[in-house]
This record gives sequence, C-alpha cells and structure tokens, in this order.
Amino acid sequence: MKIVLLILVMLIQVSSFAQGTTASANDFESMKKNTIYLELAGNALIYSVNYDRLITPNIACRVGLSALPLNFPDAYSFSFALPMSASYLLNFAGSSSHLEAGIGITPMVSILSGMYASLGIKPEINIMLVPMLGYRLQPKHEGFNFRLLWTPIVVLTNPPPPDSTPFAYWFGLSVGHTF
Repeated sequence: MKIVLLILVMLIQVSSFAQGTTASANDFESMKKNTIYLELAGNALIYSVNYDRLITPNIACRVGLSALPLNFPDAYSFSFALPMSASYLLNFAGSSSHLEAGIGITPMVSILSGMYASLGIKPEINIMLVPMLGYRLQPKHEGFNFRLLWTPIVVLTNPPPPDSTPFAYWFGLSVGHTF
C-alpha cells in the first residue's frame, strides 16, 4: 500500500511540474525576446553597443561591438572589441528582476598607424575571458532594460609584464530597450 501511495504522489508531482512547464512555455512565446543596449565599462572595457536574445526564459546570448580611437603623439591607434556572452537568468518570483550569471569572451584588436606602423609593430590581438554576476531588469513585454554586473576580466593572450596581473576587477552598467 505504501508503494502505491508513493507512486501516486510522484505522479501528481510530475503532472503538476508538466503543467507548470506548459504555462511557462506559453508565457515565453508571448515574451519580447530581443534587446538592444549600451553597456558602459563591462565586457568591452570602455563601452559597447549590444544585441541580446532570450533563447529560453532563463538563457540569454549577446553579441556587441566597440570601436575606440586612441590618439598618441606621432601615432594613431584604433581598437575594436567584439563582446560575446551567454547568461543564465534566475527570476525573482515571476517579476522582471533577475539574478544574471554568465560567461563571456571578448576578442579585441588594436590597429596601429603613424610612428608604430613605420617601426613595423603589427596589430595586437587580445582575448579576454569575462565572468559576469549581477542584477538584470528584463521586462516580459516591450520596455526598459537595465543591467548592473560585476565583470572581472581575465586576459588570456598577450600576458602583461611579470610585475602585474592578467586579472582585473571590473563592472558593467547597461541601459537599453527590449522589443
């Protein structure tokens, strides 16, 4: 009798879980999944313009672009960054507030001209690994999107001099529009 009761309780639990999944899938279909935002600091160091897409109610992927001109005496440099990331979103009681945890990678290319180019210095390519943890306001329908994340940066290529570290504590602030 105990085994039958245990099986019955398990079937009820599985049934209620399946109904919750179906409701969640219906909610996801009606959600706005695309976001465009400006990130200050964060994965691209100074700024980036990004496109973000919800793949599931809890998984978001993004790609961005940053271009930064740098002027030096007798030289000019231009840096491009392409931040990419995937995040898991933990929802707070059905609200638009989420805990965001993710991982990103940012290739950065610096192109030199002027004095540096004449010395034969070639473009520099750096790849940074960027874990992310913070708050995300992700509306279910069209509206304002906000992110505040801790984004420590680990440089994977072109290591710094021996007296410094390839690790930097960093943060990112994003504002944008979900549609």
